Amino acid sequence: MHETYDHALIKEADQIAEEKGIRVMHGVYVGVQGPTFETPAEYKMYHRLGGDAVGMSTVPEVIVAHHCGIRTFGISIITDLGLEDTPVEVSPGSADRSGSSCRAAGAPGRS
Repeated sequence: MHETYDHALIKEADQIAEEKGIRVMHGVYVGVQGPTFETPAEYKMYHRLGGDAVGMSTVPEVIVAHHCGIRTFGISIITDLGLEDTPVEVSPGSADRSGSSCRAAGAPGRS
């Protein structure tokens, strides 16, 4: 697949974020099978391969949407900083709490 994410939708989302004062960063999302949390060595490998963020969701859904002709763009809330040389203790509960904090601050999410 090539050009999976719709550039017009990305531009529109960026404009809305700017109007709302929401910080946006663009990068490369590495999709992995889960459920799992990555080791520092895996974070280093993904970074060296060009990845900026790692996760277990988004990619399968976007692949299906793309094959169905649905225009897509992706938004991810990073809940685990996953630094190469700094092990960070994470658990499913800590990721849930980070997501809840984002929703409380006005960011959309699943209920």
